[in-house]
This record gives sequence, C-alpha cells and structure tokens, in this order.
Amino acid sequence: MSVYVTKMNGDREPFDERKIFKSCIRAGAKHETAKKIMQQVQKKLYNGISTHDVMKITHDLLDSAARPVAMRYNLKEALAQLSPEFHEFELFITKLFTYNGHKTQHSPIPKIQGYCIDHEIDVVVEGPGDFIALVECKHHYKAHTFTGLDVPMRQWARLKDVCEGKSNNKRNCIAAKEAWVVTNTKFSTHAENYARCRNVRLLGWNFPQRSGINDIIENYKAYPLTILNLTRQERECLVTEDIIDTNDFIDAKEFKLTKAKISLNRAKELKKEINELYSIKDPKTLEPEF
Repeated sequence: MSVYVTKMNGDREPFDERKIFKSCIRAGAKHETAKKIMQQVQKKLYNGISTHDVMKITHDLLDSAARPVAMRYNLKEALAQLSPEFHEFELFITKLFTYNGHKTQHSPIPKIQGYCIDHEIDVVVEGPGDFIALVECKHHYKAHTFTGLDVPMRQWARLKDVCEGKSNNKRNCIAAKEAWVVTNTKFSTHAENYARCRNVRLLGWNFPQRSGINDIIENYKAYPLTILNLTRQERECLVTEDIIDTNDFIDAKEFKLTKAKISLNRAKELKKEINELYSIKDPKTLEPEF
C-alpha cells in the first residue's frame, strides 16, 4: 500500500524513497549511509505525513549518523532561521557578494535619492569598473514560501527612479546599472517571467539553475552562522564583531570571539565542526540499489 506525503501547497503525492537517498547524497553522505537513512525514514512514515516532517526526520537521522552532512543538508532551514531583528540575512548577502570581488555596502546612509523619493537600499554592489547594482533582500522564515511578482516589480521601479534621479543631478544619487532581488526561497513563475522581461536579476534557491544562492554558498563555503549550534543572542554578538558567516568564524581572532561571549573552548569545538563540514567532498550522482 502506497504512503502519500502532503506537500507544502497541500497537494498529496506518493512517497518517493529515491528523493531521500538523493538528498542525502547531495548533502555529502556516503552511499551506504544514504541508503540506511532512506530505509529508516520509511519505517517512520504514516499516510499524509508532511514533506516538512519527512525532511526533519531525515535531518535528525543524519545528525546522529554524520553531523557535518546534517549541517549541509539543513542549509535551506539555516537560511530561513536568520534573524530580521539585526538584519542577519541582509548582512549575509552583503558579505556573500564580496566573494567574487565586488565592493558592497549595507543600507547606505544617507539614503539613495531618486527623482521622486529617496530609497532605502538593502545592499549596494559595486565593481568592476563603473558597475553598480541595487539589491533587494527578501527573506522568508518559512523555507518553502515563494517570492512573488510584487518584489521584482518594486525593485525595477526603484532602479528607474534612481536612474532618473541621477540623470537629473539629484543629490545623494548613484549611477545604478542593475536591479537585483535575492531571496532564500524560490521565485514564483510570474516573478521569473517579469524579471526576465525587465532585466531584473534574480538569485534564489536553485535559481538560476546551478548558480542559485545555495550553489554560491557551497562554492565559497560561506555558510550562515545558523548552520552552527548558536543561540540568536550569540549570533547577534558575533555579527556586532563583523563575524557574518562560517569563514569569518574560522578566521576570527580570539579577542573578537571573547568579545562576542564565545569561550575559547567552545570556539575550538565550533571551528572543528566547520572544518569537518568543509572537508565533505562534492557528491556524485548515484541511484540507490535495491
């Protein structure tokens, strides 16, 4: 008898054990571990179980079998857990853009002046040359929430107003070339179509294909601090010391970690976890054997 799982949109579909296997492999699990996790998940299923609960079961089993792999598997949830109270997602994106050589500025003050109004810009990205992009960071607490059409529409309007402000020599204006929207989730089809038509650049989960935010994070091994076992208060203290991602944590001087109220012994343990995460080899696509 088939077991049906309930997707985030309410639709039901037959449980596909191969998805569990492949997701474990993508996270870096060994073939034997992935197959074992797949079998253990099957034993915990019940008809109508949500995909969220399936993922949580999978994560918990991975956490017991291979902690670094579980951390990587949990990247989508880790991004969702970034706190808006101290602009954690915006600061993470500000740092992420620097890895390919851009200069970045988070929420410039004074605000960027357009022709009609001034604008609060989440991130301004500069270089190489005279390239300047305005970045809107759209963060969702729920990892499976789509980013809709309204977000790229507003960002395109913002770019046009800033460009018109520059051409009319408004004060505190910049010669922006591109509008970007960055999110931790996926985009709706309407959002993708509009952005394609208006040349608004989108960056989200698995978007663009093979160049999504998750791919960039994996490429630079620049994981959010939420992937570690840190409290919100500890992360806020770390951000205050300009420790934004796992690379910052690895490179952080002892006095900065101490100021952030992270003991040296705890820092050593966390750095060990990060290095184990970094040591995971890129997974190969394999099919489970039955």
